[in-house]
Amino acid sequence: MRRRARRRRLPALGVGPGDRVALDILDDPPGADAFRWFFFVSGPPWNNTRNSLRAIREQQSEFLVRWQHVLSFFLIYAAIDEFDPSSGNPAQDGLLPRFDRGEGYRPAASRSLLDRWILSETALLERRVSGALDGFRIYEAASALKSFVDGLSNWYVRRSRDRFWAEGFTQDKRDAFWTLWEVLVDLALIAAPFVPYFAEHSWRTLVGAAWRDAEPESVHLASWPEVPAAWIDEGLSLAMERVREIVSLGLAARGNEKLRVRQPLARAHVFLPHGELQAEVAALADVIAEELNVK
Repeated sequence: MRRRARRRRLPALGVGPGDRVALDILDDPPGADAFRWFFFVSGPPWNNTRNSLRAIREQQSEFLVRWQHVLSFFLIYAAIDEFDPSSGNPAQDGLLPRFDRGEGYRPAASRSLLDRWILSETALLERRVSGALDGFRIYEAASALKSFVDGLSNWYVRRSRDRFWAEGFTQDKRDAFWTLWEVLVDLALIAAPFVPYFAEHSWRTLVGAAWRDAEPESVHLASWPEVPAAWIDEGLSLAMERVREIVSLGLAARGNEKLRVRQPLARAHVFLPHGELQAEVAALADVIAEELNVK
């Protein structure tokens, strides 16, 4: 691994520009998954990439740490509400059962719009990563995973927090638990070739802890996920993507005018190209208004 800096020496490490850095002298190495992930996601293999520990840690933060935060969020509230995906759905002859037979499980079509969106994104992720890997386009597959985790953390979980915090154990809260659990399990399966150690940790935490001694016990012994085609709603995925872009632009406009988000706006005007998802975006106007604090 070569230093990013060209001229600056690091006397404390005894290395200079262009010198190789032995990882065993580092106080806090990022870990094997972080190094693997950096080389997958930093760019196509035919591009030159300048490597540095700082760049590796940045990519680690944007994907692995973010994924860890989502997993921790789920585990904390699943423990509080005693959500157990194996309840009423034991292992069959030492093998994992079908997850959709669990207590309180409902098909995607019966869940909230936000649940349907992230399930659609999960199914589309599996399709994109499968296609990219079949074509040996590793960077494309890694970029799809990174984008998915960003949407999972900064959109789905953030907008679903009130459902997990709600009193009681309503069907809507149960749907939220089932949705996030399914998404995290599929994410572990899809990301396993890229970050094998954290994917294994996630699998054992979500699946192994629920069905002890059931096969497969490792994510690397499990089959590639067969995400239900019924989850896919490309219209909803496209509309939500456009809504997220609108919200991002709206927040940028607020920043330019030095208007804090907590200061409500009387109105917001959104202009879309003629015929481009206008009806679909209009159906999500409440989401835009909430994100931009339009009263």
